[in-house]
Amino acid sequence: MFLNNLVKIDNVLFDKEIADSHFACNLDICKGACCTLESDFGAPLLKEEIGKIEGILPVVKNIYQQIIIGKLRIMVFLKKKMANY
Repeated sequence: MFLNNLVKIDNVLFDKEIADSHFACNLDICKGACCTLESDFGAPLLKEEIGKIEGILPVVKNIYQQIIIGKLRIMVFLKKKMANY
């Protein structure tokens, strides 16, 4: 039964399978939800990873802004084309 697979640590229930599972971030699926969760339950990070993330964050933000601008330009172009039909 499902409840038999649970272990309680500090009032939090965990599936025993978590001990055998390796966490792997999959941004295609979560879209950053783990990393931006406002609680103590976000993605697991090592202290040295925080500095690395903060270091590349401006670059990543710039890339995403350029992608969004490109997509908006495509949407405007397509909307204008569709208006002609």
